[in-house]
Formats: sequence, structure tokens, C-alpha cells
Amino acid sequence: MSTSVGPTGRNLFEEIRRVSGLSLKGRYKRYKAKKWKWIGTSDVVASARRSYEVFAAEFRDKFDTPYTFVVAVDLLAGRICPVEELNEETRERINAWLQRSGSETPGPVVATSSKPKKAKQSYSLWLGEVDVPPHPKMPNPEIPRLLLGSSGEDPLVRIDQLNAGLIQGSGFARRHPIRPRLDLLNDLPRSVRGQPSYSKIAHVKARKGTIRDYLREEGFVVDLSNGNVVYTVYVVNLSDGAGQRINPHRWVYVGQTAKTPEERLKEHQMGHKASKWVKNFEEGLNYRLFSSSVPQVRFRQDAETIEAQLAKDLEARGFNVKGGH
Repeated sequence: MSTSVGPTGRNLFEEIRRVSGLSLKGRYKRYKAKKWKWIGTSDVVASARRSYEVFAAEFRDKFDTPYTFVVAVDLLAGRICPVEELNEETRERINAWLQRSGSETPGPVVATSSKPKKAKQSYSLWLGEVDVPPHPKMPNPEIPRLLLGSSGEDPLVRIDQLNAGLIQGSGFARRHPIRPRLDLLNDLPRSVRGQPSYSKIAHVKARKGTIRDYLREEGFVVDLSNGNVVYTVYVVNLSDGAGQRINPHRWVYVGQTAKTPEERLKEHQMGHKASKWVKNFEEGLNYRLFSSSVPQVRFRQDAETIEAQLAKDLEARGFNVKGGH
């Protein structure tokens, strides 16, 4: 697997065609950016015993902070899916493959007549703290923002690799270096912290969920994606079909998404995980109410807090509001 993602001059569809000879289509605007690179053939089976092909590109959010966008491609089914949208088990397995793969030149997996015996893989957890980009509307900036991950290497080595941009998914850490917080991890109750290492990725996934939930209950903000998922709070105009106005200004809907607002609006329109208010009464995005005044964030907890606060602020300004929860 190639450990860096540099511009290739090809969009995602061109890079897929270069690797496989197939012509696929996808719905996201980011797929058309001429910066996609094939990472390699994963060991995670997609369909008919053929594994996912993995592609990635570097993007920047509106605060010029880099992040890595990774997709898994099922060539037989002709399907492109962002890794963050896969079911949790598949997503964890692909992320684990990305972490343990390290060859400089990607190449397809080739079957051989005699398979060498693989060394037994073990995984351990790491915990680190990052500083969030400053913004007047960033909620509770004094609360530590924590990244929780797993690795087949020593936790401190993994954190150093992320900070140095040496491995896939280093985009956020390169700009906002991770400070190890293994002290906090080690101080957790044994029933929460679990074992020093695990032999199965499914067990690591379950343990990360337990630790994340505990830390959130203790007041921390925690992310499991190395800060590489960008969350945006958005506002959609609604027609008066949404109900009788109580406040003087129009109806609006407030939501938050890990996609772009335009991509999420299309999903609402198509009925995919849609709000009935947006699906039935939307009249386009209201950029004036969110594009410049609301920060993009890397932690879903922050996005949910900003979403709720923006809904309250808009109601106080005289708008009629749906969503915002």
C-alpha cells in the first residue's frame, strides 16, 4: 500500500478505470477532483470472494485544514462507497488493513500455491489529545478533544506516524498534532480499559466503543476516525407547507452531516435517511445562515452541540425551526 496520498491528475473514475479497466459512476462531487490515488487491494471481501479496492484523496475544509477522504470500491457490484458509510464491522476491518499495510508500491493480491504462515497479529489501543481550530462558536473549547484508535504497533509509534503524515489518515494530525494521553487511558477502570492487546479486530472495535462511551459520560469529546471526518451544520429553507408560522420569519430546517451540505440535501430529496420536513417542503440551502458563521468540526459531539445551539439562535432571531436536535 502507498503510505502517502498525492495528486495524480486523475479523478476517481479515471483512476478506477486505470486500475481495473472498468467505468464506474458515483454521486459525490469530490469524486471529480483530479487528485485520486489507488491505495491497494484490501483483504476485506466485498462480493463473490473479491476484495474491496481502496482509493483516497486529500482535501481541505473551509478552514484550510487537510483531511483524507477514503472510498472502498466493489468492482463486481460496480459500487463506490466512502469508508465512513460502510457498516461498522467492514469499516473497522478496512481501517485495520490500512494501518497494517506498509509497502511503498500498491499491487493486486495474487494467489500463490504455497502461502507462508502469517505472524499472529495483535492490536492495542492508543489515546491522544488535540487542539481544535479556534472559532467564536466552538462549543466548550476548554473540554479536551480526544482521538481514540487502535494499532498493530506500539501506541506511541502509531501517534508519531500520524503526526508525521507517514500513514493513511494523517491529514488532521499533520495540522493538529496528537499529544499522547496514555496516562488517561491507563487510569480508566480495568473493566473499561480492558486488556493490553487483542488478537481480533472485532474485540478491539467493541473495546473502543466501551471506552468512548465511558469518556463521553465523563465529559470528554471523543472521535474514533483520527479527526478525518468533517462535520458541517447546515440550514435548509422550508415552504410554509411545514406549518403555520409562530415567529415572523420563514421556516428553516437545521441539521448536521459528515457529507457536504449539497450531498446531504440530495439525500433528503431522494428520501435516503431523510427528514420528512426537508423531503416534502425544502426550498434549497440557506447559505447565509450557516456558511460563514458556523464552524466545520471534526467531532460529531461538537456538531450536535452547534446544531442545537444554531436552532435556538435562529428561533430567537424570529425564524420558525425544524430539526436542530
